[in-house]
Amino acid sequence: MRAAAATSCRWAKGSAGRPGRDQQIFRERFRLVRDDLPQAAAFDETRGVPTGRLAQLLGRVQQLPVLVPHDCTDGFGAAYWRRSYAYLDPQVRAGISVLAQTGEDLLAPGLATLADDLATRGWPDRHADLLGLDTVDVGHRLLVTDVRPPRARYSVAPPLPRSTMPAWSQVNTPAKQ
Repeated sequence: MRAAAATSCRWAKGSAGRPGRDQQIFRERFRLVRDDLPQAAAFDETRGVPTGRLAQLLGRVQQLPVLVPHDCTDGFGAAYWRRSYAYLDPQVRAGISVLAQTGEDLLAPGLATLADDLATRGWPDRHADLLGLDTVDVGHRLLVTDVRPPRARYSVAPPLPRSTMPAWSQVNTPAKQ
């Protein structure tokens, strides 16, 4: 049987991990967190087990990049990579866990920079290479592995012969004093 771990799941730190995101690629290629909101990436990095560690826990695993389309409507962190104006909307940020949990006070300086970049047309000039892309790799990974039923750790003892088993009446009878 083959199993795949979705990239958007979040598991508690110390458990099997957070399937999915290669933090180094996320920081380098997702320009919003690299250029404007590094606080969000720093916060997110503290919340889960890296993809490499999860792959190690799963054993033999195939890691497949999950490319994010420019018109993605899912609403996760990198969904608006080519439509950065969306990150200025508080309702959009509230639906993106990495931004909502980082907190508005930490995001405010970066959001102000982003708003200024978009207003002065600096963003499109600096990121012209993005505007021609249909998809981008921001580090999301699909982990695929073979899953086999676990083997029994202990052998089951054979049943006792009937002659050695006490009769129900002997087990359920109070001892005489």
